[in-house]
Amino acid sequence: NLLLTRKKPRFFQEQKNFEYN
Repeated sequence: NLLLTRKKPRFFQEQKNFEYN
């Protein structure tokens, strides 16, 4: 979900953290 995170880092900030964890 890197693309989504790049487009909406604010909204996907938590999701990004969760995925990386």
